[in-house]
Amino acid sequence: LVKDTVVTDAKGFARFTRETSYDEGIYLLFFPKNQNFFDIILGENQKFEIQCDTMPGSAKRMKTRGNKMMEQFVGYQQYLGVQQEKYKHLSDEFKQAEGDTARQSELRKAYKLIDEEVKARNEALIAENKGNCLGIFLNGLRDVDIPSFKDEALPDSIIQQKRYNYYRAHYFDNLPLNDPRMLRTPYIVGKVDKYITEVVPQIPDSVAAECVRVITLAEGNDDTFRYWVSHLYNLMNNSKWYRAAGIGFHLEEEDAGIRSLEILTSSNGISGWQRVEILDPAALNAPMPDYANDPDNDPLYNRPFDYYYHLTKNGAYYVKAVLSSDQ
Repeated sequence: LVKDTVVTDAKGFARFTRETSYDEGIYLLFFPKNQNFFDIILGENQKFEIQCDTMPGSAKRMKTRGNKMMEQFVGYQQYLGVQQEKYKHLSDEFKQAEGDTARQSELRKAYKLIDEEVKARNEALIAENKGNCLGIFLNGLRDVDIPSFKDEALPDSIIQQKRYNYYRAHYFDNLPLNDPRMLRTPYIVGKVDKYITEVVPQIPDSVAAECVRVITLAEGNDDTFRYWVSHLYNLMNNSKWYRAAGIGFHLEEEDAGIRSLEILTSSNGISGWQRVEILDPAALNAPMPDYANDPDNDPLYNRPFDYYYHLTKNGAYYVKAVLSSDQ
């Protein structure tokens, strides 16, 4: 979504100004004439200057001043660009050294040294920026540090299962889903989608339970709760597989927001399934049937659902549960 626009003067100077601050997060500055862009970071202090050109690769030449966090962010991006060039050079050498095991071993060590250097720099920046937007952004990029469990006298298959269980249990340790700044990072949607569609076993009850987990982790902030309910709703209902598996969202609204969110699964698939749709906000004032006191008339009530999850949230996402005959 476009948050703001500005026109440069004859000297290429432009100034973004507004009465209130932008929401904190990562933003993209786009130059339509050259189809070029680069990222900036906005925290509490949003006063800074940027000097750059509009040609491809301008991020490598960008200079900024007046804001330490922005300076660190730009420096971090430029540093990563240099390391990526080193990676590419080593990768090309590795291919050329095919059959030369000694040389390839040296190149692997060089890879490892670069990885360790990048990790050390990231950890230092995270520690220095703990709690601010840059710290949140970098911390979310960290992978789960999984124990080897090699010190336990267990079969390899059990160790691999323990490693998987640990990874799954700690997947969101560095991803505070109830922090709205995470919504304005370029990676959070991909990480959550990967968890739901790849990490979690693709079994209806497992997927439904993990949808509840994500939404529960997003509670505490209306924006995050609203976003992840909507996103997971669309992920489930726009996927033929999830719809065929019988995973559905049933949402009910009241004046204060969501009265209940029900995530349902059925091993019988969705023969005759009627999807719950999110209506246009203009339709939200329409009265809703009181299925709680009249369950026999609830089209979802008597369905053969094998698993049923119920989550209540007040004052958040304004939706209305209606039924559609769309298959």
